[in-house]
Amino acid sequence: MAFRCTKPAASIAEEDSAETTRDKIAARLVRVDPALTDSLPVIFDFLGVPDPERPAPQIDPEKRQRRLFGIAKRLIQTLGGADPAVVLIEDLQWIDGGSEGFFEQMVDVVGESRVLLLVNFRPGYHADWMQRSRYQRLPLPTLRTEAVRDLLADLLGGDPSVESLQDAIYKRTRGNPFFIEEVVQSLVESGSLEGTPGRYLLIAPLAQLGVPDTVQAVLAARIDRLPDREKQVLETAAVIGKQFERRLLREVVDLADAELDAALAALGSAGFVYEHALFPELEYTFKHPLTQEVAYASQLGERRARLHGTVARAIEEIHGDQPSAAAARISHHWEGAGEPFDAARWSHQAAVWVGFSDPAEAMRHWRKVRELASKAGDTEQARRLGVAACVWILRFSWRIGWDLDEMASAFREGRDFAESMDDARSVAQLCSAYGGSKAVALEPAKEALGLIDEAREIAGEIDDPAFTLRLVADWAVAYGHVGQPDESRRVNEELVEQMRSDPRLSSTIHRSRAYMFLLCSGSFSLLRQGRLAEAARMAEEAHRLARARNAVEVVGWAVATLARCHAAFGDPEGALRAAREAVEAAERLGGYMRGASYHALAEAHAAAGEWSRAREAAELALSIDERGSWYATSLNTLTEICIETGDYRRATELVEEARALGLPAGQGTEPDARFAHARLLLRVEGLAAADRVEAMLAELRDTCDTLGARLLLPRIDLESAEIARLRGDAPARELALRTAQRSFTEIGATARAERMAEEHRL
Repeated sequence: MAFRCTKPAASIAEEDSAETTRDKIAARLVRVDPALTDSLPVIFDFLGVPDPERPAPQIDPEKRQRRLFGIAKRLIQTLGGADPAVVLIEDLQWIDGGSEGFFEQMVDVVGESRVLLLVNFRPGYHADWMQRSRYQRLPLPTLRTEAVRDLLADLLGGDPSVESLQDAIYKRTRGNPFFIEEVVQSLVESGSLEGTPGRYLLIAPLAQLGVPDTVQAVLAARIDRLPDREKQVLETAAVIGKQFERRLLREVVDLADAELDAALAALGSAGFVYEHALFPELEYTFKHPLTQEVAYASQLGERRARLHGTVARAIEEIHGDQPSAAAARISHHWEGAGEPFDAARWSHQAAVWVGFSDPAEAMRHWRKVRELASKAGDTEQARRLGVAACVWILRFSWRIGWDLDEMASAFREGRDFAESMDDARSVAQLCSAYGGSKAVALEPAKEALGLIDEAREIAGEIDDPAFTLRLVADWAVAYGHVGQPDESRRVNEELVEQMRSDPRLSSTIHRSRAYMFLLCSGSFSLLRQGRLAEAARMAEEAHRLARARNAVEVVGWAVATLARCHAAFGDPEGALRAAREAVEAAERLGGYMRGASYHALAEAHAAAGEWSRAREAAELALSIDERGSWYATSLNTLTEICIETGDYRRATELVEEARALGLPAGQGTEPDARFAHARLLLRVEGLAAADRVEAMLAELRDTCDTLGARLLLPRIDLESAEIARLRGDAPARELALRTAQRSFTEIGATARAERMAEEHRL
């Protein structure tokens, strides 16, 4: 299906040179937004037309991606600020993980502009952004009879000899336009049609044409009729992939340059492939994915495997200066060559290269390492790859969503491998990673912390601070989610002091991601303790260090906690500012952090009294996670918002859902759930529930005292004041209000204390 634009963004034509293309892009973008001038080298590089005189700066992939996100966001906002604009993206089913994050940023921005984002994709493609209310799906059916006749008239012409052919083609292809085009091209190549496009004559009897029943069969027949040279090039290209560089193809096929170029030109004329990019190197792509699939499947398995191995070695040679960037491709070809160990080794390198910049993509690579390592034979090298995969599968499990069965099997498998090699370090890593994931998934606290204790004991025996530092991020996650606030803070402070005071780490600790995680965990524990100023300072330090190291994930966790600190302070502007930065970081990375960031945004809007926005953010946070501590936290926050807005029916549903989680008393967000339940009872039943709620609040106060969770205390006092009001006991109400005011002051929420004094004339 074709789309026509009367005002194309840059009016770039296929025949334009790279220099002309750059001039057109620059003229259009600078006219739209002069501030984009400094970003032109990055934009040229991204669009495949780099400027040799002004090359894009050499920056790490994560930072480059963030810069492109910012450029795209600014461009879409500017383009859609006044006049309507359309952005078209085709074949979304082929999008890679990094580009998908880029696309999701575009989805967020278009909602605030006059831009229509139009995409197409094959059935079966699905993404989270499709759940948003502004998304509209328009299924494209096969062409109707009239449209097929118009298409065939354009392809065949109006000669009487082809009139009967139109009906035969329509019946066989059922209106699939690609199938129709391939059938016509096949009839031309077989000699059944003579002439030129739009002016053909049918010279063979209709009954003898034998049009195949499927487009795959048509393609197979066309490929089979190719001369040996063109067929060899096409099949080799199919092994390389849907897109292939001429330089790589040249390394694999046994043809001279002139012969290769002639073959590619012939394949282009026949409609099999076309030039996809000229810079930074000449690249081709198959006209349609089915063409590649059929060309690939038409080869014997032994030949395909041999070609895959040749391609893998060629990519290793070509990308020797930056092998990590091509690691996933190399792994794919070694797997196709039947070499699982080499494939696992390169998948491992691909996973390490992605790191934390794209958790979903990293998890995909680690799962591939695990799968391939299991096929690579019972060697120590294969077992070590398997252990590494299991450790990182456990570490990424809580980041992208839990599969408890996968977590359990990865831990068992990894531990079996580690113990078979008498590898205590790997056992400690597995226990740490599993303990952290179980804690976030709200598995029993005893199990999670038992694993962390085992890891700490092993690490203590090893006495290698650099190794211990690689584990403490898991410990911080575990203690922060299931430990009691006071105990979590104590353990966290011990770890921080241990790391800071060890001379063997003094020069590296502030660059360590694990240390930054410790700071985030510590700030979270301090927040729950009601030590707001200390929590904010620690979160700010984590934020500063993480930004300096471009650690987007840690930035997100730090500002999410900082947003909650500001909300508790009674500073809605600061809360919203931090929460929006948390959402920005989370949308780049996806996964579990999105739930935490939107929860922080909900609390920020609630602090500002923007209840409809608060509810929207809380509902979104709840929809992101299916379980886990942030899911439980979002349940409680949404309950509070529903109570404030008088939606007691929805609040009751949420209370029941929170109770169904079955958290033990004091674990995680269980005290918050009890508090929300008490508030709801008082709003629904009024004075009739006063005695019961009072008892619930007294029990909850004892729990908070035991846990050191002082953040709830001022709010418990406010509910006590509400009970006194219902009873008509003015002195008790004033006492409770003054106690609440004092509690807000003690935790550092002075703005809220001052507002209370003003509202209640204390």
